[in-house]
Amino acid sequence: MTHPSTTSLPLQTLPAALIKLVKLIKTVRYYPPGHPALQEIGQTTLQVFLPLLQAGNLILQIRKDAFLLDETPVGQDLPAVKSLAHFLFARRVQRLLFMQDLSVRDLNAFARCVALQPAAIQQQGGLQELLLTEQVTGLWVNEIDLRRIQAERDRIADQQNVTGNGAGDAPQPDGATDSGIESGSGIEGPDQDWNSSLEEILADQLSFEQLLSQLPNERSEQRFRILLRKLALRVRPFLTEEGLPKVLAAFRTLATILGNRDISVGRRNEVVQTLAQLSDGPLLLFLVDSLCRRDCPRALREEIIGVLASVQERAVPLLCQRLATEENAQARKLLATALVQQGPKAVPELLGALRDHRWYVVRNAVSILGQIGDARVVPQLRLCLNHADDRIVREAIRALGQLGGSQAARSLLPLLEGSSPELIGPVTLALGAIRHPVAVPALTAIVKQPDWLGKRVALKAGVIKALGRIAGEEAVPCLIRQLRSKGLWRRKKQETLRVLAAQALGEIRCDASRAALKAAIHDRVPRISHAARQALAHWPEE
Repeated sequence: MTHPSTTSLPLQTLPAALIKLVKLIKTVRYYPPGHPALQEIGQTTLQVFLPLLQAGNLILQIRKDAFLLDETPVGQDLPAVKSLAHFLFARRVQRLLFMQDLSVRDLNAFARCVALQPAAIQQQGGLQELLLTEQVTGLWVNEIDLRRIQAERDRIADQQNVTGNGAGDAPQPDGATDSGIESGSGIEGPDQDWNSSLEEILADQLSFEQLLSQLPNERSEQRFRILLRKLALRVRPFLTEEGLPKVLAAFRTLATILGNRDISVGRRNEVVQTLAQLSDGPLLLFLVDSLCRRDCPRALREEIIGVLASVQERAVPLLCQRLATEENAQARKLLATALVQQGPKAVPELLGALRDHRWYVVRNAVSILGQIGDARVVPQLRLCLNHADDRIVREAIRALGQLGGSQAARSLLPLLEGSSPELIGPVTLALGAIRHPVAVPALTAIVKQPDWLGKRVALKAGVIKALGRIAGEEAVPCLIRQLRSKGLWRRKKQETLRVLAAQALGEIRCDASRAALKAAIHDRVPRISHAARQALAHWPEE
């Protein structure tokens, strides 16, 4: 047997071997003895130790928080190595001897035995006795008598020759499944730190894709928290054009977890906190820049808008600021869409933009408020109807039409009298969209106004269409008169209004409108009779 010799070993390679041993101790619990994956993990660990054993056996002294190689500290600046020393020290391991014939079976058996609780190890006579029971010959604990080591090796070799138990993986020690290394429950003092450090090491070894894949299905609460924290750290380096898909994948994973109704309140809160942590200035700026980039694929843009909506009001100020300065029309449209997706959370910031001195900033804010559809902003939009810039007034009219309701309709009615002719058309269109009967009297008044020269045909056409959309029976008498009005001048224009009146009566659908349409079927003007037939053809069957 080769005498111990470690003086020529490079100290810089030993920490890597100890970290591999950390991973092995942690991962053996996932597989039953003899599993191919366990063999592969053990083989990887062995390959790191073999170069250290070329010059002879490897002896390590263990202190409470350090490994010593020939009285020289090893890996003292590495938390994982210090945690392993702490873990072993708690199990009364003061010396480790790695033999030159160290095997995968030795390493796996050691990992299973050392994973037991300290009390369980001592109840079975200590770690070395457990290793002897498992017939481990390549790794020794606290043994300094080389003659005894050789005697035990010879005894185990003879026993294996008799029983044929020399091949394969070691059986799992009694109690190994209750080591406490899985969840940390019942672990006191140094084991808790060990468990956490080990989980940190395993998480660091996962690729970004593996991290995203494992997170939604993770059962351990401790590992779930660690993976969440690692995810938040891993996203930062991907704030580049090429890394955008990975950033979006991270948010998509978190959204999937939040969409699971079965997750605990604790996990839900942790995911929400992680989203808040991710949604800081640099990341939001990156997402907004990516959204406005001309060559950004459409699918990614849609996903960006979804992500910005998921972080709610944190993205609103940045979106508003960018919208106010963006020169590209397509980018402005995308920014507006992103703000609409924020919903009511964006309203306070948008209301503040109504006081901006730049007309286009105010117009954009008004447009977005209308699309969001929060009726509580009607009073503020009503004030915009008095704005000096007609472009803003037009947008406010359109926005009120989108919001709907009696309050919005009443806000628009004053514009039917005394406003510029250019605004009455948009007002009637908005009132028709609102479909509230409060507007019927004012609209019918416009229809009844004389127009001998036919200058208000376009206006009346819009009003009649609006009355049809509102479908208030109060408008039926006015529309019947318009349908029957033949006039002596401007007959073509008059016929146009009669056709529209027939269509509007077809939308109101009351007894009076039906009777008027039946009579109009016999009108001498083909356009009128045809319009009446079409309106009745769509009438619901009795």
